[in-house]
Amino acid sequence: MHDKERRAHPRHDIETTAQISVEEPTASDKDADKREHDRVNVNYKINIEAGLNLSGHEVLRLTIVGKTIDVSRGGMLISVEQDVIPGARCRVEFIDSRGQIEPPKTWGRVRRAIPRKGGFNLAVEFDEPLEVLKP
Repeated sequence: MHDKERRAHPRHDIETTAQISVEEPTASDKDADKREHDRVNVNYKINIEAGLNLSGHEVLRLTIVGKTIDVSRGGMLISVEQDVIPGARCRVEFIDSRGQIEPPKTWGRVRRAIPRKGGFNLAVEFDEPLEVLKP
C-alpha cells in the first residue's frame, strides 16, 4: 500500500506562522534618513510664478505672494493662499532676503501642495542648490 500525499482543500483554512524580527538601525541607516541639505527656519516674503490648480489641471500661470516657513539649499516650504498643481515649474524670487539667500531668484518645481486652514503649504525643490543660505 502506498502512502498518499495529503493536500489541503482550497476551501479549508490553512494556518501559517511567521516570525518578525526588528533590528536597531545602523549608523548608515540613520544617515540615509537625513536630508541632503539642512533646513533653516526663516520668514521671507516671496513671489512665486507658477500654475494654479483647478481640478488637477494647471489653468493659469501667475505670480503668487507667499512667505517661507523653512528653506534649505535644495528647496523650501512656503505658505500661500492659492493651490498650485504639484509638478508645476516655478520661478521663485526672495523679495526681502537682503543677501542672506543667493541667488535671490531661482527656478524649481512644486513637489507637494498641502492644504491648511486659509491656504496651502507648498514644498518646492530647486533646480540648483542655493549658493548662499544664512539664517
